[in-house]
Amino acid sequence: MDVDFYNRITARYGQAATDDFLRYFMLPGMGHCSGGVGFSRIGGATGAPLKDDPDHSMVKALDAWVRKDAAPSLFIAAQVKDGKVSATRPVCRYSLEARYLGRSQATEARNFVCRVPEPLPPQPM
Repeated sequence: MDVDFYNRITARYGQAATDDFLRYFMLPGMGHCSGGVGFSRIGGATGAPLKDDPDHSMVKALDAWVRKDAAPSLFIAAQVKDGKVSATRPVCRYSLEARYLGRSQATEARNFVCRVPEPLPPQPM
């Protein structure tokens, strides 16, 4: 799936109706299915999640969505360097973005919040 496809679905059904059946999470910097410099490790092909719960594992989140109607809004993903977790970050459902709150360590997911991105400033022509 890509952003264009997701946007066409939400244009057709509206955001609220789309949220009932589709959530889109992007993992920038992740290699094809796993690895890479980005934040991943949310289960499945991305690598073992840090914890085996719906906030960390996309498999557990999908199960909770189907069984308990608890749709995921974010995952806590890990960045791994030399086999060790170097940082964690929330992976927010599209079109929200993880924003640093400006306090404590920028390497810890708890210091970020998912929110609507601020508009980009106009670009000079």
